[in-house]
Amino acid sequence: KDGGRYITSGIVIAEFEGRRNLSYHRMMLRDENTFTIRICPRHLKEMYDKAVEEKSHIDIAVVIGVNPSVLLASSTSIDYDTDEIEVANSLSERTIGEPIEIRELDNGISVPADAEYVLQGRITADQDKEGPFVDITGTYDKVREQPIVKIDKIYRREEAIFHALLPGGHEHFLLMGLPRESVIKRELSKITEVKEVRLTEGGCSWLHGVISIEDEDADVPRLMKKAFEAHTSMKKITIVDDDIDIYEDKEVEWAVATRFQPDQDIYVYENRKGSSLDPSAPELTGKWGVDATKPWEGEEFKRAKIE
Repeated sequence: KDGGRYITSGIVIAEFEGRRNLSYHRMMLRDENTFTIRICPRHLKEMYDKAVEEKSHIDIAVVIGVNPSVLLASSTSIDYDTDEIEVANSLSERTIGEPIEIRELDNGISVPADAEYVLQGRITADQDKEGPFVDITGTYDKVREQPIVKIDKIYRREEAIFHALLPGGHEHFLLMGLPRESVIKRELSKITEVKEVRLTEGGCSWLHGVISIEDEDADVPRLMKKAFEAHTSMKKITIVDDDIDIYEDKEVEWAVATRFQPDQDIYVYENRKGSSLDPSAPELTGKWGVDATKPWEGEEFKRAKIE
């Protein structure tokens, strides 16, 4: 059912009016030198809208098969004025002790020198249909009018390895979910002591989350609202105490089974902004939170330990 052949792991490097942006975008092949590119309403969309308004285009490079530091940096949601290459450099220096080596293309775009493939081109003001295509939920995303990319040159390494990202697979989950977990933790830590945040695989590492907190007197409903604000695509949150390992589904379910009452500990929020990736409610959605923390200190809530 796919609308065509796709590049799924391409990182688009765009420079416009003194700003640089790196981000993932699926690209559907139209012919030998054009694609339609899916652009969500984030930084590249801001660049694109301004370029169209000025009757211009955006010079880009699409890199495939790069250093893991670049993969992770390109998946983050950071301030518009922050350069993802700087983030990648920081990650690379901390992990392998070296910065990212950069080469400049003849269209002025700088790319990682170790990329397996580099496609040099531009995003035009013209649009065409993109999709359908399977997204992170394992369901088909709808067909949209999206910008056309024209490719002028292709560079590749000898015996290049083409990195294909499987939609809805664990790599997809990691690259989308991991950066959002840190954002949620950062925002909640302004209110209380947060131990861990996890976007669960069963929720496609995007729609469902589990949070463990250290403060027994925390305002749990307030934390839920703050978490939904930090990651607006999320529609279910389970909050547990810090004695629960949130990476073990059995422990999370145990906390719900022994510390939660449905008539007292469910919080429902109606008509909230959701995720376009959720086929059950692509625009406004209902959200719900489960308070599976201990309701009070008592022997009945202490876990027995076998030594």
